[in-house]
Amino acid sequence: MSEQSIAAEQESKKTLSLEQKGIEPVPITERTTGWWSLTVIFVGIFAHLVAFAAGADYVSNIGLLKTIACVIIGVSLVIPFYMTGGWIGAKYGIPGSVAMRVAFGIKGSWIPSVLNAIVAMGWFALQTTISAMAFDKIIMFFGGASHIHI
Repeated sequence: MSEQSIAAEQESKKTLSLEQKGIEPVPITERTTGWWSLTVIFVGIFAHLVAFAAGADYVSNIGLLKTIACVIIGVSLVIPFYMTGGWIGAKYGIPGSVAMRVAFGIKGSWIPSVLNAIVAMGWFALQTTISAMAFDKIIMFFGGASHIHI
């Protein structure tokens, strides 16, 4: 075998194996995020177009004060879970999915993965629905007719 074919074979073996660096703890010397970075990420979770569109819909339906109360209650219910996962990840330098191995074991770590997948599918559906409704409003403004078929 030529050196090129050996190198190509070794490269293909690398791409077929699981990536290990993502599940290993990050050494303290390589950790570059702090509270400011985590705050920006957390704000990014809540401050996006879909949240603003949903908020505008809530305000027009239930009023400003009730919408603010709903947001405060909702964030208060969710924030402990975000903080717990973030604290574990920051303290030990591991991603949340790896931290779940402590609670569920390696064989049971699929449980939070399935829950994450369900949440991701629901979130995708919500974003798609709200974005489609907003796009339909734009089409109605310029074209005069709705194109949503339910």
